[in-house]
This record gives sequence, structure tokens and C-alpha cells, in this order.
Amino acid sequence: MLTILQQIKHRYIFNVLDFDNNGYIEKADFIAIAENLCMVRGEETDTEESKDIMNQCMKLWEGLAYYIDENNDKQCSLKEWFSFIEDRLINSKSDEAPLFLNSTVKSIFDLYDVDSDGNISWQEYLDIFLSFRLNASLVAKSFKTLDANNDKSLSRDELVNAISDFLISDDLELPGNWIFGNLYDQAA
Repeated sequence: MLTILQQIKHRYIFNVLDFDNNGYIEKADFIAIAENLCMVRGEETDTEESKDIMNQCMKLWEGLAYYIDENNDKQCSLKEWFSFIEDRLINSKSDEAPLFLNSTVKSIFDLYDVDSDGNISWQEYLDIFLSFRLNASLVAKSFKTLDANNDKSLSRDELVNAISDFLISDDLELPGNWIFGNLYDQAA
């Protein structure tokens, strides 16, 4: 069973991904996230860049749906989300959790590493916050907390560790709990 902290974290990230607030994570949410990212980057619709962003968001949705859509209805309820987190990530006895985390981080990097340098810069991290409608006033603290080696960028490893901390851990003090800002503020 998910702990109270895990339930708080996963209800929060579910609500972030449920962009239209209809109670389900679905393809339309990732289309809206892509459109929002295009707006954040100043891209007009029908440009090559906006089409690339849309394609990458669709790949992110398809990768996520593969793992979370238990009944194949092309959407994910909060119950399915909690079930996925508990059964296939936290209590998984297979390599499924690392595969999911690595494929998710690869998709995020492909989408947000605009300059393709293999790192997420502060500005690219800000794009994540803005495209997901997160509290942008928390970007600086969040970024600094996650930047384990203080090189002013987030590597794939730092992002994998942060996402893993957020998705799996029950330790409130881990840096990964800052991946989407201050967990205390999010839980309020």
C-alpha cells in the first residue's frame, strides 16, 4: 500500500499530468502540454519545431500509456496511476522500474534539452515548469537542490535520481522531492 507521502506525491503528479482536470491522464493532456510548451518557446503552430514538440509529447504519452493504462481504454484514472506506482514501480521485482524511469527521462531530455548538450540548463528546466503550469517561483530552489554536482545543469543521471526519488521514495528529505517544486507547497 502506498504511504501517505507517496499518495500525496502521486496525486499531485497525476493532477499535473491531467492537464484538462477531467480526472484522467490521456492523450489530450499531452497534446495540451505540447501546445503549452510551444507557447512557452514562442513557437507558432505548424512550424517544424512545433510539430517536433508535438511528436515528442505523443511519444511520451505512448510510453507512459504502455505502462499505466491497465484496461486499454486510452486513459488513466487515479486508481490506475496508484496501482501502476505501487505494483510496477515501488514493489516491482523485475527490471520494469529502471526501464520505465530511463525511458521517461530519455523522453523528457529529448523534449527539453533544446541545445542537445545532454544536460538540462536552468532555462530548459524553467520550460518544464512553465509547460506543466508548475509554480515558476520555485524553479531556482528546485534546480539548485537537484544539481548534485553544482555544475549549473542537470545531467540525465541527476534527473533519473530525482524522478526515482519522487516516484518511489517515502523519504521527504530526498532532493528528488523538489523535482516539481516544494513538496510541502504541493501537498497544501
